[in-house]
Amino acid sequence: MEMEPDQGQTQSAPPVPERSLRNAFLACLRPNLLDRLNFLVQREGAAVSKTILEMTLHREFSYEEADKCWGEINAHSRQMADAMGRPVEFSVVVADYFTQQEKEKGTKFTKIFELDEFENICQEYQFDHLTGLHNRQAMEKALRNEIGRAERYGGKFSLLILDLDSFKVVNDIHGHMGGDQVLRRIGEIFVKSKRTMDIACRYGGDEFVFILPGTSKKEALCLAERISRNVNQQIIKFEGGEVQVCVSGGIAGYPEDGTTADELVASADKVLYQVKCRGGNSIRLYTPENQRADRFPLNTIVVITHIDHRPIKLPGMQAKNMSDTGILIESKVPLRVGSVAEMELSLEGVKLTIKGRVVRTLQIDEGRYDIGLQFSAQEEQTIATRRKEQATGRPQKEEDAANLPDLDFLLS
Repeated sequence: MEMEPDQGQTQSAPPVPERSLRNAFLACLRPNLLDRLNFLVQREGAAVSKTILEMTLHREFSYEEADKCWGEINAHSRQMADAMGRPVEFSVVVADYFTQQEKEKGTKFTKIFELDEFENICQEYQFDHLTGLHNRQAMEKALRNEIGRAERYGGKFSLLILDLDSFKVVNDIHGHMGGDQVLRRIGEIFVKSKRTMDIACRYGGDEFVFILPGTSKKEALCLAERISRNVNQQIIKFEGGEVQVCVSGGIAGYPEDGTTADELVASADKVLYQVKCRGGNSIRLYTPENQRADRFPLNTIVVITHIDHRPIKLPGMQAKNMSDTGILIESKVPLRVGSVAEMELSLEGVKLTIKGRVVRTLQIDEGRYDIGLQFSAQEEQTIATRRKEQATGRPQKEEDAANLPDLDFLLS
């Protein structure tokens, strides 16, 4: 004999992450919405219909009530479609169903979402509110889709990452409101500069990603240089000042530089970092040569002792990787782009004191920053020498020593 479900037990059904359900629901706001929502309900169960109805009607539903209403809404949709001779929009079906419920049972429901409000939510889900470009979540989905399309049809595309040069200085001088106005204007320039088929996204902070379908790396370089010129030529005016900014960029191509989203982003970002270390205001392509001259992982603690020649002690910074030209560290505090930091670290068992100019500060989380520092020519040669010694297993030849820079900054 089938037993009636216990009301108390069903209220505590296995929890499904609410954010995941909401995001899945909002992602479905397209044609054939009811079919897409039914797919979610079939896959995840009553928790989905409960979330959908609560978002739609601004009131709480039990799992049983939501499940019952959802089945009746589907039946009502079929009845309306038969009567009208065409499919009926989800919002119309829901509104008509609950209007009948009010008449038949006297049940009062909160006002149903207007369609415009649904569209606004969908916009917020996909777009960055400041620049109007796609947000990071939408970019990641678009990149996965583009990889899937290229795999199916044997196509190619390029990924471009652009970063504003010295944007931290803009925020320091003009405040975050001035910085926001600069980002807003940059977003407008990017929209006007890109092609219709390109997808432009704000990746985070002052970093942007362009997905360029059917585009080789050389073609992407031409487009990127045009975007760079358009940015460089603009004097961005706002209340309280005006600025002129430049961009640095790195380009990676599918499939030669990566076959997954993470690999492509990493390849383009590696080249971008090299550009920033060389002063910025340039676009470069990822190549095997770049890869060979790439950064190597580094797991050591860095202690910053001076900033712009002023004594300071910032311990506990973690080095993440290093190349002959620079180092990437993780910090709990941001460092001003353009400042010169003197730091202590251990490399291959040798304690070093080296200087680097901050070329990049990117917030990666609350209280966590990636800081990119570019070495001076002297430090570059010293790091290259240490790496050569490690690779060959022997110290520099005596006749080469005269050509080395002064190593007074090596600590005993």
